[in-house]
Amino acid sequence: MLPKSPFTLFIFILLYFLFSCSEEKEMPEMTFPADKWEEKSPKQLGIDEIKMLDALKYLASECGKDSLQEVMVIRNGYLVYKGDSIYKKHNIYSSTKSFTSTVFGLMIEDGVLSEETLAATIDTNLMENYPRVQLRHFASMTSGYSAVGDSRWNEPSKDWSPTPYKIGSPLFEPGSAFAYWDEAQMMFGRLLTIKAHKPLKEIFDDKIGNQIHFGNYEWWNEGDFEGIPLNNGCTGISINASQLARFGHLFLMEGTGMENS
Repeated sequence: MLPKSPFTLFIFILLYFLFSCSEEKEMPEMTFPADKWEEKSPKQLGIDEIKMLDALKYLASECGKDSLQEVMVIRNGYLVYKGDSIYKKHNIYSSTKSFTSTVFGLMIEDGVLSEETLAATIDTNLMENYPRVQLRHFASMTSGYSAVGDSRWNEPSKDWSPTPYKIGSPLFEPGSAFAYWDEAQMMFGRLLTIKAHKPLKEIFDDKIGNQIHFGNYEWWNEGDFEGIPLNNGCTGISINASQLARFGHLFLMEGTGMENS
């Protein structure tokens, strides 16, 4: 479970960094976990255990007694604290967008496309309404893309269409504004899938997932293109806290260390 408010989460993270840096001492170097997290005591990693427990108690007091079940505390690639349900899987909703953008980066690295690639060169149906939209605009949510159809959830933002790939009128000129727009992220995932001619999940697994011992997980589909599943670009990944920690730790290590895991 997550904190009820961003403020609560911020306080928790702030407290963690305060006590994690409170003592200068020699400690294990940053590492990437193998198939299982190696556990170490707070003291071994320079963490004030009393302050850590105080922070966890505060989180529980704000969010309920069950809020620590999926909490993990990781430092330098070692497991310091774990709840009872860190392997419980559920949808991480919009955190899925980070996986979509990661696949985008992988495709850039492989030379399949670039940040400046015009979306309309991948799907010519976009040429009429979105001739100048580049993939970087989708990645930064400045594309102005909108689909036909109201939000299925009747949200005030109307940012989720039941027909996300049915092209609508632009919200604004590309790069001129920002909109946290689910339809745009879904179209982004579709464009990447068309260009790669394979599912986003397959790219992630081949390039990252298998190397970091990510394990089994689901990435829900939103239709298909020529028989290729379109993994939903904005939501629908079902993973556990341990898997999400591996993904985050990969970025903390700037993509290094996988070869030693």
